[in-house]
Amino acid sequence: MLKQVTSLLLAIALGAGLMGPPTVQAKSKAEKEAARAIQVKANIAKLGSGPAARVTVKLRDKRKLAGYIE
Repeated sequence: MLKQVTSLLLAIALGAGLMGPPTVQAKSKAEKEAARAIQVKANIAKLGSGPAARVTVKLRDKRKLAGYIE
């Protein structure tokens, strides 16, 4: 009887563990920067190039650059 109850509780615990929320792994800093670079490149490609494509860029060191995409 004790074996049956123990095995039943173990089966329920394992089943509940499999049906729980999925685990999520955090991205590394390099992966986050790579994803951000891809996003920025895509947005720049939408702007086009030449004097009509004026931009102001805020750099990570808080400097601002203004000009157009060449």
